[in-house]
Formats: sequence, structure tokens, C-alpha cells
Amino acid sequence: MATIYLIRHGQASFGADDYDALSELGHEQAIVAGEALFKKGLPQRILAGTMLRHFQTYDGATKDSIASLPELEKVEGWNEYDHQAVLGALDERLATPASMKAYMREFPDPKKAFVKMYQEAIERWASGKHDDDYAESWSQFQQRVSDAFANLGATLGAKESAWVFTSGGPISVILQQLLQLPQRNILKLNWTLVNAGFSKVVITPNKTFLATLNEHSHFEAPDKQAMITYK
Repeated sequence: MATIYLIRHGQASFGADDYDALSELGHEQAIVAGEALFKKGLPQRILAGTMLRHFQTYDGATKDSIASLPELEKVEGWNEYDHQAVLGALDERLATPASMKAYMREFPDPKKAFVKMYQEAIERWASGKHDDDYAESWSQFQQRVSDAFANLGATLGAKESAWVFTSGGPISVILQQLLQLPQRNILKLNWTLVNAGFSKVVITPNKTFLATLNEHSHFEAPDKQAMITYK
């Protein structure tokens, strides 16, 4: 059987001008996640999306390794959707980090207001009723991720394992398909995925199934519990 570990990036810099860069905590999470991954054995392949936070998580997870690792494969299919564009399609005041921060300051509870708007933006995008408003429609995003996953599964040896450094959106799409969940649950699933946590997918000749979901026991020791984040 072949094994794929879907690894969510470490904490990104939410609210900063460059969300794509890992926060200081995100870099620490990547190191701890790497220690847990290496205990599972060496992979035959390592892939990542082409976003900075994917590379930084990979770098942190592998930087202390003395083992010979396969060359990193950069695959755009594992990239996250453009959340800023999805928000901006709902309201132009949400189109950039600067304008979004200014707009959120108008609310007595900015965090609560943002969560509501974000959910509305995702639901609008996923409805398929406004596809012309987006450079990448929801269905195109799902297909892109599904193709990346299918290609990896088809080219992975029967006894090989792969690590994939990606984001919550792509992981949620794969999990939703494997668990046959209603599409409306994808956003809820995404919000439960821990930064630098991972999910294990097993591929056999007869079926592909989810073996572990959102594993993050590497953060559950008393001195590491503060490292559990979801953004």
C-alpha cells in the first residue's frame, strides 16, 4: 500500500501585509511537525504547493534532518485558493489586507464580524452562481486539487510514502471526497485543521481511504499545547 501525508502549513501571518509568510510560531510548529513526521519513516517523495508558507513549513520540518531526502517537487495544484480575492468579490473593502483592517475597525467585535463575512464570501464562491467574479471558480479549485491528488496517487509506488506540504483548503477538499461529506461541510472541516498537523491517506489496489485525520499529538505535551492554532 502507498501512503500520503497531507501536512498543513504552520501558522501564517494573519492580519499582516504578507499573510503568506509564516509567523514566528509557525516556524516553531514546522520544526515540531518535522520531528513527528520523521518518526514515521523516510518518504520516497516530498511535494509542496508553490506558496511561501508551504516552502517555509517544508524547510522547518526538514532542516535538521541528516537523512538523504528526495528533491522537493513543487506543484501548483496543491496551492490554497486566493482568500483575499474571494473576500474582495463579496465586498471591495475586503480586497486587500490594508483595506480589510481599516474596515474591520468599524465593528465593535472585529473578529466576529470577519468570521461572518468570511463564511458569506466562501458560500457565495462555492454556490457557483457568480463564477464570472472569480479568476478561479470553486469547481475549478476542487478540480485542480483533485487532479493533483489523483496524479500523486497514480505515480506513487505500491510501498512508497509521500509528504505533501499544502494548506487547509486543499486538504479539506480531499478529506471531503474521501469521507463523502456534504460540500457545505468543507468550510467547517477547514476550520478544525491544526496548523502543522497532518492527515494520512492510504492507497491500496482496491480503495483509497483516510487512516488518520488532523493528527497533532506532537503538540499535546504540556509544554507544547500553546502551539495548537488553526489559522
